Amino acid sequence: MELWIILLIVIIVIMVVLCATALWAPQQYAPKLSDQELASLTSARRESLEIGDGRLRLQNEWRATLIQALAGFTVLLGVFLAFKQLLDQGENSRETLELTRQGQVSDRFTRAIDQLGSGNPETKTGGAYALEHVARQSPKDYRIPVTEVLMAFLHRQANRGEGPFKEEARDKESGTGCNPVGERLGTRDPDVQAAVAALGRLEKQKNDPLLDLSRVDLSRADLTGARLTDANFFRTDLHNTNLAKADLRRIYRKDADEAANLKSANLCAANLTGASLAGVDLSTALIDEHTNFKGATSDQCTEWPEWFDWSSRGVICKISPGFQDREESCPPDDHRAELCKNNQP
Repeated sequence: MELWIILLIVIIVIMVVLCATALWAPQQYAPKLSDQELASLTSARRESLEIGDGRLRLQNEWRATLIQALAGFTVLLGVFLAFKQLLDQGENSRETLELTRQGQVSDRFTRAIDQLGSGNPETKTGGAYALEHVARQSPKDYRIPVTEVLMAFLHRQANRGEGPFKEEARDKESGTGCNPVGERLGTRDPDVQAAVAALGRLEKQKNDPLLDLSRVDLSRADLTGARLTDANFFRTDLHNTNLAKADLRRIYRKDADEAANLKSANLCAANLTGASLAGVDLSTALIDEHTNFKGATSDQCTEWPEWFDWSSRGVICKISPGFQDREESCPPDDHRAELCKNNQP
């Protein structure tokens, strides 16, 4: 039972008790004289009348006191009921405001999706930013739907297909041959740049769906500081992309091959200065002499191309805790772990 109902019952009981007391107490504490008592005072009638008047006054004073107490409790009950009504109105107002807010957010979400389907690049760019705003405003309900919508948009708008990269004609042993020229993604496809940048700014959590950016053309994108942990970049074109201080680590999906996957990704001339690469698979990534790894951090689970000397390219390797608990996703490699240990700052 709710507290306010209990309080209301208590006040009503008190009022009933006071009403009963107002009728009973005067008779108990100032009773009327019996006939015998009055008869015994006939010789002094004046005194008898004064005594009777005094008792009546005492009874009336009792009644007045109890009626005042009863009136006070009646006022208290009125105040309580008014306060309860005010609380109910406030609660109803909050519920109405929340429903209104949810409706407004839902409308903005729908309009933003419509904008993404526009044929105008500026309108699609605005739709991507609008979706990011919706996800930030109502993360519990819309963060994951917005992430999935933006991923679908990138796969539809910037899908590079299964064909080879132009840079794959390079000499794989030397890691040269990548072409760092081209138009910036923000100029070439501003809507794609806005969508992937929005994904990189959204918060990531443990049970989120896999961030699938495989086979997407993100060449010359600006992803500075992007949070793209556990993302799948298989055969994604990232040549000349700015990934400075980007977080590409494998965090939650320890056993998923698709997570933190940069296999066959094109990193020619990409800027990974200070990027976090712990647990990332770059074993078949396209890397050339222009790819900047200065200050990037890896761990003993990071996989590099066999020909690539990461220690000479400014990569800082740090032994990750719990290495022995990650055998399924990171098979023990004493040589790699030893190299990493010797390369720690």
